[in-house]
Amino acid sequence: RNPTARAYGCKTGVVGHQRASRSPALRRRAGAGMASLIRSWAAPFVRVELHLTPDVVSFPPAGRRGALLYGANPFLCGPRFSAAEAHALLPGKGIVYPEQTVDGAVTEIGGLPLRRALERVPARLPGGARLAPGDVVRTEALGGLAESFRAVLHACPPDYEPGSRAGALLRRCYDRGFELAWAHDREAAAACPLVTALLGAGARGFPVAESVGALAAAVSSWAPRGLPEGGPPTLCLAVTDDEVCAHAAEVLDAALAGRPKALKDKPAKTPT
Repeated sequence: RNPTARAYGCKTGVVGHQRASRSPALRRRAGAGMASLIRSWAAPFVRVELHLTPDVVSFPPAGRRGALLYGANPFLCGPRFSAAEAHALLPGKGIVYPEQTVDGAVTEIGGLPLRRALERVPARLPGGARLAPGDVVRTEALGGLAESFRAVLHACPPDYEPGSRAGALLRRCYDRGFELAWAHDREAAAACPLVTALLGAGARGFPVAESVGALAAAVSSWAPRGLPEGGPPTLCLAVTDDEVCAHAAEVLDAALAGRPKALKDKPAKTPT
């Protein structure tokens, strides 16, 4: 099991995917404030796009004010760890600060307004946790997040355990995220995409293939109560690593019915 999987909460924090890759190509994109659309697939009721971005929070791929789905911790308190704890949790990987993770970026950019909103979510679980694995809660995009998003969906992915219910709980995060993003405001669904990080593939220990597989299964089975006049909504999977991007494309090719539609890798400026 991933040794960081148990290190979540307000006392020790979560180490998740780093926001920005060390890839030279991505550093160049970060300097230009750009994200790249790599591929797209037409599922029955959802358009799926794969984007390579230097930072899913600061450089969201959609270019329109949609919703953000990301992996939070059960306490909704953001990551908390020192440089020494980061070295202990990720030896040899360099210092990972809270603001370098997606969870940390959301907490930092959302600021006090977001923290206050999350504190209002009932701490109904043992130890003061606010979310159980598979749960998702929606807030408005507050603080600096409002510049790029309309809403934020705070998901709690499970820890990965082969042969357990973890895969079903991860898929539930995506299922619930779709419901909160698109059923909540059907008229805006077509115009405002859902941007998602790769849930579970950081500190929770999910292999990339299983995390993308859970997303693809949720997409394939999602059936809306009714589509808005603008057509099916768009799901933007945003990754920050070239190798992960290639792996995700392979999984989506195999999982989604029909021939994938290849798109030119055309960078598009996005709000920062």
